[in-house]
Amino acid sequence: MFPATRTRELGFETVDTPPVRANVGSMAASGLFAALLLLSLAPLPHAAAMSNHTWRVELAVGLFLLGSLTIKNVRFALESALSKRVAVFIALFAVWGLISGLWASSFASAVHHTIVWCEYGLFFVLASTTLKAPGRVFLLSTFIWFTTIIGLVTISDYASLPDFKSLEGILRTRYSAYGELTVTIAPLLWAVAMYQRRTKSWLLAMLPAALGWVSAMLSLSRGVFLAGIAGSVVAFAGAMIFGRQIHRKRVAATAAIWLTVTIAVQVGFSLLTPIPATVDYLSGKADPTRESSAARLFIWRTTLPLVEEHPLTGVGADNFGAAANEGRAEFRRTHPADLTDEINSDHIVERAHDEPLQILAELGLPGFVLFVLPLVIFGWYVARSLVAGKRRPSSMFWAALGGMVAFGVSSMVSSFSFRIVQNGIAFFFVFAFAVYELARTDRSGDRASRIVVPKAAVTCLLILAIAVLAVKGVAEYSFAAGDETDDKTEAQTLFTRAATFDPDYAAAHYRLSGLAFDRSDHPTAAAELRTAIDRGLGVDLTYSALADCYAKAGDASNEFKTFDEALRIFPRSIFLRVRYAIELEKDGRKDDADHQLDLARAVSQKDANGWYSLITRGSLRTFLDAQDNTEMSAPADLRPEPAVLQYLDKEPGQ
Repeated sequence: MFPATRTRELGFETVDTPPVRANVGSMAASGLFAALLLLSLAPLPHAAAMSNHTWRVELAVGLFLLGSLTIKNVRFALESALSKRVAVFIALFAVWGLISGLWASSFASAVHHTIVWCEYGLFFVLASTTLKAPGRVFLLSTFIWFTTIIGLVTISDYASLPDFKSLEGILRTRYSAYGELTVTIAPLLWAVAMYQRRTKSWLLAMLPAALGWVSAMLSLSRGVFLAGIAGSVVAFAGAMIFGRQIHRKRVAATAAIWLTVTIAVQVGFSLLTPIPATVDYLSGKADPTRESSAARLFIWRTTLPLVEEHPLTGVGADNFGAAANEGRAEFRRTHPADLTDEINSDHIVERAHDEPLQILAELGLPGFVLFVLPLVIFGWYVARSLVAGKRRPSSMFWAALGGMVAFGVSSMVSSFSFRIVQNGIAFFFVFAFAVYELARTDRSGDRASRIVVPKAAVTCLLILAIAVLAVKGVAEYSFAAGDETDDKTEAQTLFTRAATFDPDYAAAHYRLSGLAFDRSDHPTAAAELRTAIDRGLGVDLTYSALADCYAKAGDASNEFKTFDEALRIFPRSIFLRVRYAIELEKDGRKDDADHQLDLARAVSQKDANGWYSLITRGSLRTFLDAQDNTEMSAPADLRPEPAVLQYLDKEPGQ
């Protein structure tokens, strides 16, 4: 690798210090940490319905940090003024998230948010400390391990695919979660390759970067693909424009390899295999309906009312899922002429698919300002360095900035972003790289004393975080055990434990509702299902089930209130309208029933007639009638499909 070099060119002093050499200890530690970041891919036992918030990777990296403190005696220290300012605002953002729990529907969710952001802050400080020492290789080695493993696993999965269409959804979900992380760190790995003097070493160094970029493209995520392109362009363009002239040839050659890999994967998959490439999804060739894009747009539109209703406080950190229906109902109230179908009415909406928008909705304007300020301050330092600085930022800086840009672009359309802890850790590692490299270009005006975060404070914080996350783990494994047992008494005990240990575990309350319903304890079933809905399980199917619980409990008032509430959220749900109409008919309220049927038929007469026939006459008669009646949909054409399954005729013996 190149030695550290400083040369004057066009009035600037360029500082280009390549990564230091690895050692066995740092490689082993980085390999372990990369494995922790990939923990979600491990075939570990898990519940069929997981907790509302992730906990496994958070717990694992918390233990890693605690181990670093006790075994390696790692110090958390900051020197540059920029790194201190960034760390302060991360801490303030975490504290504001905890404070928001005072008015949130779930304080436990706000605690989870604070734990995650405290971990982000500690990893930023750790990275900033590590970059000052030869141990900086730990970060780059972690990235190399990660991209190599995820790249090989992705390629292996694609090579052994029996049928892409049947596994498309699983593959895209599995790898798009890691795609954001990969495009964030990949520019730094391309930069590492730029520093290799020998051609053989250069080609070898590009392998992890290429594997990571290939895995990101094979996630088939349009957002990840565009984000990766944006980040790579920033990294290569910055190095070309501001780098040393002698270094530009290697930058150009590396960029050419990146472009070749990109074109080869896109053209190769699109033209030579039955598996579509990301460009096919962008063009609409592989997804002509563009359902996911339509769903995102609708979620953004229904999130804005939450921002308008809670501009200063937000709904509380990590409370978006529980409040999403509030925004949807307000949107429908204020836009009665909007004829958008009930997108995702049978899907749980946990995230806004736009990180800045979700932060604004959850934490209000104060939280949004605290979130943005570190980036604004960083941007000011970058501008000052380019305009007035005597030294040029290194190629590593431009690579880190490219990674940050990639993460930011992806976060605008992603449901993952900071909500998946490994993504957030990668971002703050890369952010620390950028801050460190930038601070090296302008040492004159920002000399300040070193700040060391007290080891005792970090230890206490980590122990508390680990305890909270471990409790969530106990809850989830209790839920899994409850699903596995055939003993309903034991299942009741296990699901109750899960709901007690994790109050936000909506699925645990859902299971408890089902057990109560089975033993004809309908008031308890209704109470548990109401809790599950309030915790985020408010879809058309659960509202229908809640109304059924109230009906069987003899509580007609709450039954009809449930339908009214559900239809404020899903006013164009034909299924709910017809269900409501039928229950009103049973109650002798024919005029009200006819009104609900008219509203349903205004959305789709065929579907309204199909639902009415399916619920009142059964699936076989509905199917047969639909063959001759052009104004009636067959059961197979009705949506949501899970609701249709509830009304299929039972075969003899069932």
